[in-house]
Amino acid sequence: MKDLDRTLQSALACSEEELKLLVHHPFMKVISNLFCNSNLTENLMLIIVNRRDISPEILDVQWSLIRNSHTPLARAADFLKKIKTGHLSELYADPGVPSGTKPFIYRELMDREGRAYDPTR
Repeated sequence: MKDLDRTLQSALACSEEELKLLVHHPFMKVISNLFCNSNLTENLMLIIVNRRDISPEILDVQWSLIRNSHTPLARAADFLKKIKTGHLSELYADPGVPSGTKPFIYRELMDREGRAYDPTR
C-alpha cells in the first residue's frame, strides 16, 4: 500500500520523464492525479485519453476536448473513432459541440452505419 501511496503522490508533481511511465499505470486514481500535474504535456495527455481502458472520469476529459473549440480538428477526429456509437449520437445532438466538429461526428456515424446517418432516429 505504501508503494501505491507514493505513486499517487508522485503523480501529482513528478517530472515529465516520470510522467512518461505513469501514463501507462493500470490504476485509474494515479491517472486522475496526473491531470493535476503541471508537467503533463499535451502529448502525454493524448496518450491517456486514447487508452482503451479509460474510466468514465477520463472519458469526460475526452468529451470536454471534443467540445472545446480550441482542440485541433484532427485530434477531435481521432477521439471520435474511439467513442461508442450511442455516445457519438449524443455528441452530434449536443449544442455545445463546435459546428466545425459536427461534420466529423456525422462522417464517423455514417462510416459505422454504412449509410447516411439520420439524427431523428
